[in-house]
Amino acid sequence: MNGSDRIAAGLSRRTALKLGAAGVLAAGTAAWFARLRPVAYERRLRADETPVALSARHFAIAGALVEVFCPRNGAFPDGRMLGIAQRIDEEVWSMPAQLRRDFTQALDLLEFAPPSVGIWSRLTSLAAARRADVVAAYDRHRLLVIRQATTALRQVAVMFYYNHPAVWSAIDYPGPFVPRSLPASSVAYRNELERRRSAS
Repeated sequence: MNGSDRIAAGLSRRTALKLGAAGVLAAGTAAWFARLRPVAYERRLRADETPVALSARHFAIAGALVEVFCPRNGAFPDGRMLGIAQRIDEEVWSMPAQLRRDFTQALDLLEFAPPSVGIWSRLTSLAAARRADVVAAYDRHRLLVIRQATTALRQVAVMFYYNHPAVWSAIDYPGPFVPRSLPASSVAYRNELERRRSAS
């Protein structure tokens, strides 16, 4: 199952419909937060991160979630430093339009849902430990759509994390027997990424 298939499985049509309604709520909460204190999401990106398919906001949310889902732990490296957020951006690049909307709505939902667990902040504004506590609360949330969005985004981040060669030694995986060839969408994405980095 590739990344898009896993996202589609995690965000079923019923979930997508709920995300549509939840997206309205998230948008309203976002507008409320914006009136209080605008945020420059670009400042929450690492120097080596360049949004291509996602907006700066959605990329920053994905990065903040990667830090929760794939933290440094003993022999396991830091997922964000491995570029997992960039890999998620690459996957979004090749998604159908509807799935991309569902995915970004799920990101927005988790970004603006901390008030639903008693924390009046954006998710990306929280320190890493507090952010992990909030995501743990999402796993137990009374709203199924928040639990489903959290699970779907975790599955995608963890899948790309364990597919990264830097993680293989920690799980005693020697790597694939047959070298993988890049699909055309990945080649196009990486060309566009290089173009944007060269232009900046």
